[in-house]
Amino acid sequence: MDNGNEKSLIIKLICILLSFVLWLYISNVENPTRTSDIKDVPVEIVNTEVLDSSNLCISPDQSFVVDVKLEGPANDIYSVKKNDFNIKADLSSYALKKGENNIPVQIESYPQGLTIKNIGVLAVKVNIENKVEKEVSVYSAVKTTFKNGITKSSVDVKPNKVKVSGPESAVNKVAKVALKGEKLDIEENINEKFNLVAVDAQGNEVKGVNVSENEGILAIEVGNQKDVTIKPTYTGKLSSNLTLESTVLSKEKVTIIGNYDEISNIDSIETEPIDLASINNNEDIKIKLKLPSGIMLASGQNYVVATIKVKDNTVTKSIDGVQVNLINKKEGTLKYEVPNISVEVSGTQEALNSITAANISATASVGDITEAGEKEVPIEVNIVNADNNIKVISKPEKVKVTVK
Repeated sequence: MDNGNEKSLIIKLICILLSFVLWLYISNVENPTRTSDIKDVPVEIVNTEVLDSSNLCISPDQSFVVDVKLEGPANDIYSVKKNDFNIKADLSSYALKKGENNIPVQIESYPQGLTIKNIGVLAVKVNIENKVEKEVSVYSAVKTTFKNGITKSSVDVKPNKVKVSGPESAVNKVAKVALKGEKLDIEENINEKFNLVAVDAQGNEVKGVNVSENEGILAIEVGNQKDVTIKPTYTGKLSSNLTLESTVLSKEKVTIIGNYDEISNIDSIETEPIDLASINNNEDIKIKLKLPSGIMLASGQNYVVATIKVKDNTVTKSIDGVQVNLINKKEGTLKYEVPNISVEVSGTQEALNSITAANISATASVGDITEAGEKEVPIEVNIVNADNNIKVISKPEKVKVTVK
């Protein structure tokens, strides 16, 4: 049983070997004629400049290829490559229109010994659209890094605007033109050229368009940087009843940029003066920083928010025995009696220490009283010969006058 299996296997191997030898013989000695389809052979589009006169251009993202059917010796057929062909489509030979155009191709060269067997005319589809132009701004997308202690003080890009032209569908995608490249470990001012690339709103390159200039210039001025404290300054005076408790700034330090000689002696930056005369209670004030000439901030806005906290020193005092002065009395036999009143005033403790009833002027008009009896009349109270900051905070609105 085993011997039979071994003989069968040997016979199969011999058959395979003989088949291979026969294939080698036919391929290398007989070399029979074969046909083959070469797929996606590239086509070169030539004389595209003829589109300019009609303000047209080829739409982007197109692939121009044809399938070529060949006939010839097997050895030659099996060794054919796509780049063995030189196939062109000449736009100058045809009337072109916007939209899809079928352009016949010319096979200018192909491997010798083979025959082109395609039936009919080989052609490629070429989509054509309007050629447009627009102006866009230029910005820097150059990757930059700076050596320790060095920072940029200004950035300038030239040109700041360029023109982009090409297929309408592609030009419409362009949002800006970017300077592309990188400059690392910057330690001094630079003024270098970088490639200009059209990009969309997300910063992705838009291909198939022409930029009016190939390169732009990135100019960066650098300076030394230093962290310094912020010092608040003041002008004017608080009201006598207020005391400044604290001034808290939104940040205590800023980073300044300048030449080494300019910033080496600077340890703090002052604010513009805070007008204390305008402060009546706790409040937040936006105040600018006073930057010396030639000095700028590394980042952020040139201001801080100052939180001003004040203490109200106002106290109150009750003044008793204030005499009421009656005015507009009737001439004749009427006699008027009016009690003394009490008045509550406010001010600083120092101002109130010296105030007495003599500093309170209280008046009431009795011009409307024509007969004996009791009547309440309005009363007016004022501070006289005392600190202007002393205020009357409580007094009788009316006083009872007895007439006899």
